[in-house]
Amino acid sequence: MKVPSTKRSRELARRQFLALAGAGLVSACGGGSGPGVGDRATGERKVLYVTVDGLGPDYLRLSDTPNLDRMIREGNYREGSGVIPSVTNVNNASVATGSFPDEHGITSNYYFDRALNQGVFMETPDFLLCPTILEKTTERGLKAGLISSKEKIRKLLSRGATLATSAQEPSSEMVAAVGPTENIYSPEVNYWSLRVAAHMLGELDFDLVYLATTDYMMHTYPPEDSRSLEHMHMLDQLLGEIVDTH
Repeated sequence: MKVPSTKRSRELARRQFLALAGAGLVSACGGGSGPGVGDRATGERKVLYVTVDGLGPDYLRLSDTPNLDRMIREGNYREGSGVIPSVTNVNNASVATGSFPDEHGITSNYYFDRALNQGVFMETPDFLLCPTILEKTTERGLKAGLISSKEKIRKLLSRGATLATSAQEPSSEMVAAVGPTENIYSPEVNYWSLRVAAHMLGELDFDLVYLATTDYMMHTYPPEDSRSLEHMHMLDQLLGEIVDTH
């Protein structure tokens, strides 16, 4: 159910900051300085948020991922408890806003509208009760990019992004820059998305990029399957190239 703007304003006003553990991000629901990106004038580091949909700890333990292993050793690593419903829209909204579903308003991928007697997909910014890290970044005069393998996440989180595109319905500019996209039900679609993220951070000089993959590979193959191992290794390689470049 959509919340009237006046009620939404009151809800936003009363909510407090929450820290997103390990990411240096304060909850967007309360205001404040926003994501951990520096002032463009000072030349501080860039930020890449990556949501690998369906990535459980076993995929990390069993796969050849030297770059992720290096980041774990040199950075921060936590294994958290899952929260139900553990679905794509809810998870991405939580990461992008630094808040829980009762705050940001995305409680499932869709809800049933009794008045209309039909399901309604919750995949537009109208349902979000909290601003995202993309909005907080552009408010500070910085460039925020969004790349998602799935079109529905581009729709959901696009508000405030300087540029938002998806592998499912790519912009002609991105196709020209990194090549034609791949089938949404393939591992290659995630590789394409990572290349777009690299292009945004590099040639387009974005300050923050939010990347969301599709869960097709994790829902199709167990961690020990050779196809899963290849997918994880390729993701690790592309991510490592981005980290080394920046």
